[in-house]
Amino acid sequence: MKPSPRPLRVTLISEQYAPDMSSTAQLFEELLCELSRRGIATSVCAMTPGYIKDVANAPLREMRKGVRVWRMPRLPFARTNRIGEALNWVWATFCLSWMALWIPRRAPLIVGTNPPMAHVVGALMKILKGQRFIALFYDLHPELSCAVGLLRKGSLVDRIWRGVNSWALRYADLALCLGPYMEQSVKARCATVPTTIIHNWCDANTVRCLPKEKSRFAREHDLLDKFVVLFSGNIGWRQRLEILLDVAAEVQDTPIRFVFIGEGAKKAKLQEAAQQRGLNNVLFFPYQPRELMEHSLAAADVSVVSQEREVIGFGVPSKIYTYMASGRALLGLAGKPCEVIDMINEHECGWTFDEDHDKDAIAAKLRELVLHREQCASAGRCARQQFEKHYSLEVITQQYAGIIRQYCAMGPAPSWFARLFSCKASSRAEAELAAIKQEYLKRKMVAPPKPIVQQEREEVKQLS
Repeated sequence: MKPSPRPLRVTLISEQYAPDMSSTAQLFEELLCELSRRGIATSVCAMTPGYIKDVANAPLREMRKGVRVWRMPRLPFARTNRIGEALNWVWATFCLSWMALWIPRRAPLIVGTNPPMAHVVGALMKILKGQRFIALFYDLHPELSCAVGLLRKGSLVDRIWRGVNSWALRYADLALCLGPYMEQSVKARCATVPTTIIHNWCDANTVRCLPKEKSRFAREHDLLDKFVVLFSGNIGWRQRLEILLDVAAEVQDTPIRFVFIGEGAKKAKLQEAAQQRGLNNVLFFPYQPRELMEHSLAAADVSVVSQEREVIGFGVPSKIYTYMASGRALLGLAGKPCEVIDMINEHECGWTFDEDHDKDAIAAKLRELVLHREQCASAGRCARQQFEKHYSLEVITQQYAGIIRQYCAMGPAPSWFARLFSCKASSRAEAELAAIKQEYLKRKMVAPPKPIVQQEREEVKQLS
């Protein structure tokens, strides 16, 4: 009988995992659950939830929707505390390394970028156990930290951090990037690492393409008869959203409402600016429950995705995929070409502007769209069609499954210990072979003894 093939296994290494409320945590749960449904044994090493305060704690070990989850407790520091967050990162890296030691070496590791030093875990497992290490890039640090001003470029911390990350990447079997600009940044860090592009995704069952009149969020907040410009997600340092307040001041005489849903480092600053300027057409809401997300997204006529020019190549906003899934037209704000701008232009699903200097152009376009809402509907249909073709959970999972099959079939690489012992064994064999060769050469240099008959004849000649 033929031996049955080994089951496919994969383990995710990430600080954030559901029920944490970050987009990364939710995306990872969707991916691993879908891989599990396809017959791949999935597990995850993560930390306990801490992205926002209101999420209930999760057990340290559980089987969650077919995925085996192992967690370690995180330190009790808020994300707004920079020193505390740095300590969280160091602690998480140590804990994830400890958990990864117990993962079977035949299971490839997909290692995310939360915490930002997580790829060190993959490199250590590759060295110690020969475990296949797939580096998944959602962000690039410290490049991103320097770009948004949280870390001074060229400082001692920056140089050490870059050096450690470049070292870790040299051990990766593959680097997964979200787009071509990010791929260029990864290649700049380590030119020899193999790379491939796999986009993020959205679950079409979680975010359906609802008509606006069916949006409970729009109905509850009196937005059904308004033209809604929506920003939903992390209101953080990577988005230059101040221009939307400038546009809001220009169009106060219209039924346009600017709606911000989410939390983040910039939210309080934007709220204060809107209040000081008396912008009654700007509304702020907290994160909505996941089961109501499709209703909040359906309230939009135009959805905003923004990326500051300094962070291009170091990350891709995942909200663009949920916007496309919701079937809404997109308003892209970025100062130079990036994945966001390229996707909107290529798929003809919205309009793009410079996030610094196009205030008047954005205001003029919104005034036009209020009068011709069929343009938004047409762009939204294109967005949904392209989403189903390129960015649905099923499409992206198929790509991940192919990579997992490939590295499971390859099996583990030789570990550091195996290479060390094999080197010693080969050195001993080479030394023995060299000694044999040397002895042979010595014998060859000495003339061989003459035959006895020939020796007697020579003696007779000498006597005569």
